Amino acid sequence: MPTDALTITGVTVVKNSGKSPTNTTSYPVTVPTAASAPTAVKFAAAAADSGMGKFTVTPSIALAVPADAYAGDYASTLTISIVSGP
Repeated sequence: MPTDALTITGVTVVKNSGKSPTNTTSYPVTVPTAASAPTAVKFAAAAADSGMGKFTVTPSIALAVPADAYAGDYASTLTISIVSGP
């Protein structure tokens, strides 16, 4: 796959409790697919003084498969982490 084949096209945020986050991220966000050099990307970020509480974030993901890709099974792991918070 090309290194820019995977993108996050947006997120849906549902507030469970507290104050809903104001997402400051611009889309699409390219998720590099090179196994030799995995790179972290930010796909959602709460503006200051927003996002306190519990909420569900659902990313929308797109994969562009080239027309000349070989038929077969492909696998990958996408790890999502919260890297800062109160």
